[in-house]
Amino acid sequence: RAARRGFFARRLQRALLTRLARISVRDPESQAALVRLGADPARIEVGGILSEPPEPLHCSETERASIASITRTRPVWLAAAVPAGEVHAVLTAHAQAQRHAHRMLLILAPDQPVDGTELVNELEAMGWAAGRRTLEGEPDDEMQIFLADDPGEYGLWYRIAPVTYMGGTLSGAAGHARSPLEPAALGSAVVHGPQTAPYGADYSRLDAARAARAIYDPRSLGDALADLIA
Repeated sequence: RAARRGFFARRLQRALLTRLARISVRDPESQAALVRLGADPARIEVGGILSEPPEPLHCSETERASIASITRTRPVWLAAAVPAGEVHAVLTAHAQAQRHAHRMLLILAPDQPVDGTELVNELEAMGWAAGRRTLEGEPDDEMQIFLADDPGEYGLWYRIAPVTYMGGTLSGAAGHARSPLEPAALGSAVVHGPQTAPYGADYSRLDAARAARAIYDPRSLGDALADLIA
């Protein structure tokens, strides 16, 4: 409608637009429309849709400090909301990343309630030194995998792990997918596969801002872990 106004109205619009030092628009179409109205293209940026930032997940500061003191000399990563079909891929990536950082600790959080004893036994049968939150409480120096089997503690693990892989994004099989804004809000770098539903828009925003790393298979996941931890 603004473009159809009379000459003097358009001239006033142009004068007003030139007084703006910076304009943020939601998409390239909005950018082009403002340029046609007389805005300086150099002052316009495409910022996407404004949305309410997520409330950072809470945790016990006492527990965070205790676990952080235990893991402070170890590289740590979190595999969040991992479906059963991706556990093998996560373990493959962990083994690959350990070649670059042999003391690396994986915090493994399943996306469905699991029998923690059974899963830890399976991991140990594969040769991993494993423990679980609901039994040992905290990882020790010998553990290579720590099973985070309490789904209410993501706020703790996002704070402990500087890198988080978003489970289900390799296979698209997540039963309880989690938003990538959760770890991002707490300073954990986001790694994800190509299957980003139902949070595709959030992943696109993070990717565009270089705030997330896209991977496509277990090998590229291992490479990303080694790179980001380094």
